[in-house]
Amino acid sequence: MKGKKIISAMLAGLMLFSAVGCNDSNTNKDETNTTKPVGTVQDRDNVYVEGMLHKVNVTPSNKVFAENKKSEYKFVLGNESNAIITASNFIFTHVREATGVSLDYAEEGVTWSASAKYIVLGDSEMYKAAGLTVPTDDLGPVGYYIKTVGNSVFIMAKNKEGYQLASIAFLRALLGYDMIAGDTVIYEKDGKTLPNMDIVERPDYDVRVVTNGGISQNTAYGMGYSADRGMISVGGAFVHNSFNYLPPATYLESNPEWYSDVLLSANNQDYRQICYTAHGNEESYDLMQDTIIDVMMDAIIADPDKTVVSFTQQDVNAYCKCESCLEAMKPYGVYSALMIMFCNDLADKLDVALTQYAETTGEEKRDIQICFFAYHFSEAPPVTKNAKGEYEPINGLRCNENVAVFIASIETKYYYSFYDEVNEVYAENMYGWMAITDTILLWLYQTNFGEYLYPYNTWNTQIENYRFGKTVGARYMFSQGQANHPNSTGFTKLKEYIDSKALLDVNVQYDELVDRYFKYYFMDAEKPMRQFFDELQAYMTYLETEYSTELTGYIRDSIAQSKYWSPRTIQHWLELIDEAYAAIEKYKSTDVNLYNRLHEHIMLEAMFPRYVMCTLHTGFMSAEALKQMRQDFYMDATTLRITNVREVDTLSGIYQTWGVI
Repeated sequence: MKGKKIISAMLAGLMLFSAVGCNDSNTNKDETNTTKPVGTVQDRDNVYVEGMLHKVNVTPSNKVFAENKKSEYKFVLGNESNAIITASNFIFTHVREATGVSLDYAEEGVTWSASAKYIVLGDSEMYKAAGLTVPTDDLGPVGYYIKTVGNSVFIMAKNKEGYQLASIAFLRALLGYDMIAGDTVIYEKDGKTLPNMDIVERPDYDVRVVTNGGISQNTAYGMGYSADRGMISVGGAFVHNSFNYLPPATYLESNPEWYSDVLLSANNQDYRQICYTAHGNEESYDLMQDTIIDVMMDAIIADPDKTVVSFTQQDVNAYCKCESCLEAMKPYGVYSALMIMFCNDLADKLDVALTQYAETTGEEKRDIQICFFAYHFSEAPPVTKNAKGEYEPINGLRCNENVAVFIASIETKYYYSFYDEVNEVYAENMYGWMAITDTILLWLYQTNFGEYLYPYNTWNTQIENYRFGKTVGARYMFSQGQANHPNSTGFTKLKEYIDSKALLDVNVQYDELVDRYFKYYFMDAEKPMRQFFDELQAYMTYLETEYSTELTGYIRDSIAQSKYWSPRTIQHWLELIDEAYAAIEKYKSTDVNLYNRLHEHIMLEAMFPRYVMCTLHTGFMSAEALKQMRQDFYMDATTLRITNVREVDTLSGIYQTWGVI
């Protein structure tokens, strides 16, 4: 296995900081200096993924598109579906923003000619008139096709998300469009001419979900993220939903065999799971499945666009240990085997229900997959290695064609990627699942859920994990960040930008994305903010080595300790923040909107070191200065909508102990 992050030798040793943290009692004591290098962490030797569909051929032309804020180009829409209307509005908005042109719509019934100037979305008849046919490439559910013929450009996709990605690709070719963040859009081309385009693309992940609370619907659209979580919701939940099908309040008394015994009692609540064998009662097992199918069909009918529905365990890390379950599990050694058998039976019943519904309504029969969680106790697959070292199912047990596994690898050490030795067992689990199912969905993690205000060092390992996901055939990616947090410090916006590119094309270059982000997101403050980030990332890499048994990369590492964060280091980063503020001061009188935007970008990243000083190193300032610093933090955090100290706790408790509220 390869090692993880590389610290650039060229920059190593530029800065020296103390490795010794200080408590409140150390107010007037000098720190002990410990020399360590801090430089730029780079992408290592990349493991590129072959076979992805990115045929992008864009060349210059002399076709005049925009001149003097006017254009002869008009939209031609094949229909007025929500997908096409939204895509055309998106193109309209950014063309107007970049060129001053307000594009018009062609009159109904227009026909194509080589000299006509149209932007054609979804008009199959005009495609045919221009001699176009659907590419033979596998575009999947959200791929797209863009082609210039004569003076016109044709955009084709299957659905709303396909047209979303196609409109972004069109604007990128025409205007050099890029959304760095929700409030930062750039255009690197003037849009005066329409280039020749021949683009056939399918995103590397058909579903691309990154859950950070600050990503609005408009931002998700503009950055190329999926509009929602890509699964049919059951009772308002797309996962951890087994009790949405079988509410204990409804069925526990009448059908106790559907549930495990109490697995955990906490917070005045008893926690259970579904019993996947119905305690060995075959008649009750059949009734339980029929009850699930009734609920599942209602959810499927209510959501006509999606193709995946989950039946997933409750969020309790324990399973039913009744005699029937333990006996059924024996040949396989892992509980996930029971979940496979259960979902295979469900899929058979669902197929019958879908067929009956299609015959009754006259609609085309839908192809729906059921997925279950490989999570905590169910993460390991029921496989064994043969003499060749290849995984194969135990007793031939595989998922049916319409059953998928949703791997949520929560124990993975995300400071490292799945290519690293430390995560070998979790990588091997995924390889094992490849022998069990043809469809793998992935749920990864990229924050410390116990410390929202501290950075989590996954900037360059996350992109490697997306590459790894493709090597095991995953087509769905759910990357969980601070979903319940309206805004996040710790250079989370950089992660959002990297993710927006890497989920579309896993072979993008990490270093190039980081360079681009700092150039446009911080503008004149790029230099000090980039230095802050480079030092922070390298410092955290150092901490991972120095405290490898404590800071493992687990999503709940106890990182908020003074020994990890030297006050001298934190103060140095705050000085870089001050340099960044000074670099944008000129805009305060010349462009107040730009100033406010850049000021907010800088202030967001200042919140982490400020919080460290307010909590871990309070003895390094007078009582009056500490009171003011905490008051200022409270005011700025409120402005920025930073609400949580961790996943389950808001900052209000902290503020009360500080005496600021």
